[in-house]
Amino acid sequence: MRERSQEGRFEALGVVPAALPDVPDVARFRLLLRKRVSAYVAAQPGGAKGDPRMWWKLASALAAYDAALALLLLHRGSAAGFLALYALFGAAQAYMLLNVGHDASHDAITRSPLANRLLRASLDMCGIDSRLFAVSHVELHHAFVNVGCKDEATRARGLLRLSPHQPRPRWGRAQHWLVWPVYALSSLDFIFVRDWEMLSHQPAALRHLVLGKALYLGATIGLPLWLTPHGLGVVLAGWFLSHLVVGLAVMLMLQISHLVDDSHFPAELSGSATDPRHVLATTMDVATESPLLGLAAGGLHQHVAHHFYPGMSHVHYRAVTRMIAQTARECGLPYRSHPRFVDAVSAHLRHLKKLGSPREEVLAGTARD
Repeated sequence: MRERSQEGRFEALGVVPAALPDVPDVARFRLLLRKRVSAYVAAQPGGAKGDPRMWWKLASALAAYDAALALLLLHRGSAAGFLALYALFGAAQAYMLLNVGHDASHDAITRSPLANRLLRASLDMCGIDSRLFAVSHVELHHAFVNVGCKDEATRARGLLRLSPHQPRPRWGRAQHWLVWPVYALSSLDFIFVRDWEMLSHQPAALRHLVLGKALYLGATIGLPLWLTPHGLGVVLAGWFLSHLVVGLAVMLMLQISHLVDDSHFPAELSGSATDPRHVLATTMDVATESPLLGLAAGGLHQHVAHHFYPGMSHVHYRAVTRMIAQTARECGLPYRSHPRFVDAVSAHLRHLKKLGSPREEVLAGTARD
């Protein structure tokens, strides 16, 4: 009965073949996937790095950022219109972070190390220190996805219980509602708190951190104060609004791929974080064929491919995701994908509601070790 219900769950996600092998064949999965992805990459003019699709995204992200900031600085109308332009600037920053900054942090955009380092400035342009983001995201998330309390992406300062290995807050019953303001404020947490905490991992980044923050705050708060007729209160309100947009958009895309009600949360990492069993048990795709997410999400909705190939440009993830799904079916591994974005959000909220429950049986049984 348990096997049938599990199969039915995956069939509902559209990911189960007609007949699964009795025993998952991990070695065959690795071999087949390596062959298929290698053949695909060999046929691409830029290999695993960016191609004209990536250059278009890079140009559009820079244009959107510059245009939104210019409109903000040139505004001479009402305070409401000014706030709306700040919200638009927040959306442009979110697009920059998802589509350029994330790839750049993995050196995935181009074969040139220097060019990738320069493109990491797209993170600094959004107020997040690019050197320290590489520590928190690449070293402390990718290496420990959903593992104990080591995964940086599961840290919410005690405001939320994102992992079964964390204590339940007093307001846990309501955390599936409180998640929205917490995520919205996460961008400010990165700018004013988390970046500074990460200095303990890379103290030499202090000068870069201070300069980057000064330039960002000067461009996004100082220039509007100087060039527009709006006062400090309106400018700060608009700036705050822009980061609510950034935080909500970026955090939601990151979290719905790992923190859902059918994910695995091991207490310790057994083997490598790139082991197929670990990746497929902790990471889930979302609406992989969606044109809108393909345009806006920077490949984060094809998250399984990203964790198998973090150094690959996200413009290749659609093709690679199809290979992963096919190979997993052939080898009996449980590739999972929510067919719609709203399904993934619902699964994330169910996960939060379950972890917020005070029932001891839920707390004892959720880790699934």
